[in-house]
Order: sequence, then structure tokens, then C-alpha cells
Amino acid sequence: MKATIKDIARHAGVSVSTVSMALSGKETRIAAITKQKILESAHTLNYRRNHLARALVTKKTRTLGIVLPDISNEFFAKIAKGIGYEAKKNDYRIMLLDTNEDPEQDVVAVNMLLECSVDGILYIHAAGGHSHNAAACVALCQTEGIPLVLLDRVPDAISANAVLVNQEKGGYLAMHHLLSLGHIHIGCITGSLSTPSSRARLDGCYKALHEAGISPIPQLLAEGEFHADSGYAHTQALLDAGATAVFAFNDLIAYGVYRYARDKGLRVPQDLSLMGFDDNNFSEIMETPLTTIHQPTFSLGVAAVQKMMQHLNGSPTTIASTIFEPRLIIRKSTGGAP
Repeated sequence: MKATIKDIARHAGVSVSTVSMALSGKETRIAAITKQKILESAHTLNYRRNHLARALVTKKTRTLGIVLPDISNEFFAKIAKGIGYEAKKNDYRIMLLDTNEDPEQDVVAVNMLLECSVDGILYIHAAGGHSHNAAACVALCQTEGIPLVLLDRVPDAISANAVLVNQEKGGYLAMHHLLSLGHIHIGCITGSLSTPSSRARLDGCYKALHEAGISPIPQLLAEGEFHADSGYAHTQALLDAGATAVFAFNDLIAYGVYRYARDKGLRVPQDLSLMGFDDNNFSEIMETPLTTIHQPTFSLGVAAVQKMMQHLNGSPTTIASTIFEPRLIIRKSTGGAP
């Protein structure tokens, strides 16, 4: 039989209400020596809190649901880590679901979390989907009265609380850097252009090109996916179009370009300059460290939970976005045009 708070009360020689207050973690007037005695009794009896019973009383599970597109992508893993860190500070647990970048799984995942009675949902929609997938998830949460915060990928047509990075500025910084090195023919390998972050980064690229008086060349644009194989697959076409530099729309794509260059005997940056986006941990320790755009991923996760807590704690809120600024990180993968 599992130990209960009544068992702890008998073991410690105190009342059930005193045990309940001591185990709640809240500040109380219980003497420190009494609280220590209760905690020792709980440990001796191998007591585990019954979160389901607590939820029936408080109407809260103290659980946040997370929907991520690809936990194997370090970018999303860092966001999850930030969420977990801040959730723990607020005495919340997390329940994480990975949609594997399948837009059809977005609604499935949100429904599963609602069935588990989470108190709130933090959601990044899958790439390649249309805004109606995200809109359906937002509508589900509104119907159930569950607060939702969008992260990173936020469709323009959706009105919801969000935490994101200024992606257009990131695209501008990347393209401007390559232009400043004398590159004119700059290839871009994007993620799916149905994804808001990809479109915004491309808008930033076009803004930098326009300022430099350079017209975009369609052959220098390849729509890919946010993984290394996509970078490998599209590099040759960009080289055939005359690219002397490649802007990969995330670091994973850039890793694929690295692999292609190595297989073909091309040197980075002597033969091909390479720019990434995200600033993953591996990017700094590669043989030729990657020039990239830094996104404060951990801070995104922290800020999303803080925004969620405002709702759950009953603070007056209005629908708004928290926007972080990206930074250019110059390393050795970019150099002057050949």
C-alpha cells in the first residue's frame, strides 16, 4: 500500500493539516524542526504525492504541454530546456509531444494534451503545413479555455500570445554580411517557405539585396527543409548557378553543405563561403567553425513559460508578442569572394 499523508501524520506525531502544509512547499508558520521531522517521515515511508488527487481538489494538474516539431533538432531541444527550467521554478511539470514535422500531427498532439488536462500549452507548429493547422490548434484551446502560447513559427493570420525572434532581421544580417565580403552571387537554401520563419528570413535577404542594388536571381534560391540532407541535395544546383557563397536557413542545412563541399573537394571558405542560422553548439567546434545567426533559444523557452504563468496566475493580460533580436556570429566559414 502507498503511504498517505495520514500515515506521515501518525509517524511524525502531528496533524494531517500540518503535514499537508509542510509538503505543499509554501511558506507557513510551521516550525523548521517540525517540517524537517515531517519530511524525514515522508522519506522513511517512501511517500509520493498523488498529483491526480491534488488536481481533483485544485482543478489544476500543474502540468504544461509542449508540442515541438523535431526534438532531435538542437534548436527545439534548447527551447524545451528553457521551458523545463522555468516550469520547474514555478513548480510545474512538462509533458512533451514531438510531431516529427508532420502538420497533421499538430491537432492530434494538442488534443492528446487537452485529454491529459494540462493547464496550458506551448506550441510550435510543424513546417510544411498551412496556417489552418495552427489556427485549428488555437481554436481548440480557446474552446477548452486552456491558455496557449505560440513559439518561433507564428502565422500572420493568427491572433495569439507568442514568443519569437525577429527573423527578418536575422535574414538581413546574414545576407548583409556576405555582401560586405564582396559576394554578389549568393545562394540561399531555405526551409519550407510555408513556414513563417523561412519567409521572414527570405524577406530580410531581399531587403539587403535591394539596398545593395542587386536583383534576386531565381536560380540562386532553393526551397528545402530544415535538415542536413536538404543542404547536401541543393548545393550543386546553386554552384551551377554561379554561387560563391551559400546562406543556409538553419545550421543543420549548413552541415549538409559542409558535407557536400568535403565530398567534392571544395574548401570552406576559400572556394565557398557558408553562412548558417541558429548557432547550434556543434557550429562552433567544427573543423571550420560556422558563421551563423544566433537565436536565444533557451530564453525563448523561459519567456514562453513566463507569459503562460501570467495567465495561470490570473494576472491581467492582453494578446501580445515577445520578440527577441538575433545576433551575427562571425567565425571562419565566411571569407572574401573568390
